[in-house]
Amino acid sequence: MKKIFTTTLILFISAPVFANAFFEPQWNEFCPNQYANLDPEKEYILAEKKYWQQRKKDFDKKVSHCNRLVPEMRAACFNDLRQIESNASITHLQEQRLLQKQINASANMMNAANYQLNTLNHTLQPYKY
Repeated sequence: MKKIFTTTLILFISAPVFANAFFEPQWNEFCPNQYANLDPEKEYILAEKKYWQQRKKDFDKKVSHCNRLVPEMRAACFNDLRQIESNASITHLQEQRLLQKQINASANMMNAANYQLNTLNHTLQPYKY
């Protein structure tokens, strides 16, 4: 009974790993929801949309390459692709957060400078009675 339980437990624990390795990765695993369904042929203006559109095109080429491999090599290719795309997404999103923080800090500094100038101008104006 212990053998059956142990074997079943091992199969259930390892099943997601094998499933993840065997099945073809999907783009929505790596892309924010708002960019998951961008039209590959459309000319986007926003840099962020252009970035995710190009990433999707590259991703599709990599998936096609993996699918052309023999089944024994396909799972490893899918695993590598998942790792590469996950790292690329994490890195890009961290860079975007950092950029946004820099923009916000810059805006805050400008607001503070404008407040100081307005206060100074107000105090230097002569009173009119």
